[in-house]
Amino acid sequence: MTIARTITALCLIALIGATACKKSQPHLVLVKDTVEKSTAVVKIKIAGVVKNEEKSRYWVNIVKAGSPESEWGSWIWVSDGTTELDIPMPRDVVEGAYEVRLHSDYPVKTFNIIDRKPVTIK
Repeated sequence: MTIARTITALCLIALIGATACKKSQPHLVLVKDTVEKSTAVVKIKIAGVVKNEEKSRYWVNIVKAGSPESEWGSWIWVSDGTTELDIPMPRDVVEGAYEVRLHSDYPVKTFNIIDRKPVTIK
């Protein structure tokens, strides 16, 4: 095997190893994509492992569709190991298009959306 082929093979092994070791992020799964306003909550499931660290916490919020990424809306912390969650609807909720957003790395990053799902409130 030539030196060039050996280096290429080693780089490929390193790339595959780095990809396999990459931290898998949790993501959102909506129980329903249309929710009745009278229920007062949006039910979600979280696929993947939620593991908070001192300077890297997960939180989830619900905001009007099209809101700036820095919009807080109605939000709650996501605890370690959480797989299901009820997000309270904003107090001033009106019928329309909303977005559920999963954030990571708080407080290092105040807003760090890693997943988002559209939801309709009627």
